[in-house]
Amino acid sequence: MLSFFCIKKFFFRYISMIILRPSEETQIVTIIPRYDVNLVTLKIRDESKATEETFDDLTTVYSYGYLTFEFDKTVSEGSTFEFEVYDNENTLFRGKAFATDQTDLQNYKINQ
Repeated sequence: MLSFFCIKKFFFRYISMIILRPSEETQIVTIIPRYDVNLVTLKIRDESKATEETFDDLTTVYSYGYLTFEFDKTVSEGSTFEFEVYDNENTLFRGKAFATDQTDLQNYKINQ
C-alpha cells in the first residue's frame, strides 16, 4: 500500500492599519519594513481632504524586524490616510492609517 503525503503551503499576509492618535501631536509609528535603514521619508495623504504631506529625514530605531519612528502631525478623529515610507527611491512600506483614540480596536464603534 502506498501512502501519499499532501503538503499544503499557506501564505498569510499580515494586514494591519497604522493607528494615529488625535489626542497626541507626536505620532509614534511601528512598521515591518522591507529592510533596515537609519533615515526615512514619510509621505502621508489625507483621503478625505486630498492633501499630501511629506516628512523628510525621520530618524528610525530598528529592533527585531520592526522599524519605529516619530513625526509631528495633528489629526482629527475618524480621518483616514494613505501612508508610504521610503528611503531615497526605494519603498520600505505602504499602507493605510486611521485616526482614533479608542483602545479596544477589535470592538471599534463608529459612534463612540
